[in-house]
Amino acid sequence: MEFLKNLIQVFKIKSARAHRSATIRFNAFCEMVNELLPFVLPFAVEHFPELQGYLPTNVFTNVMRVILIANIIYRFKTSKPLEEK
Repeated sequence: MEFLKNLIQVFKIKSARAHRSATIRFNAFCEMVNELLPFVLPFAVEHFPELQGYLPTNVFTNVMRVILIANIIYRFKTSKPLEEK
């Protein structure tokens, strides 16, 4: 039980400055999009049929590629570890 308490303390210390990281904020946003997209996309196509011409059939793959490329760009942009922010 003591190990678990120590682990929680370490997590709290490490995540204290996480909100300052653009990469972490971007990944949190992407996770939200990843969770909502399977529900929102079929609803939007069903209620707005004119969107079907604009959406490719592999929209999930394209979204994940964009997220991956943006994440790589953010990692190159990041120059300091969280402890220094």
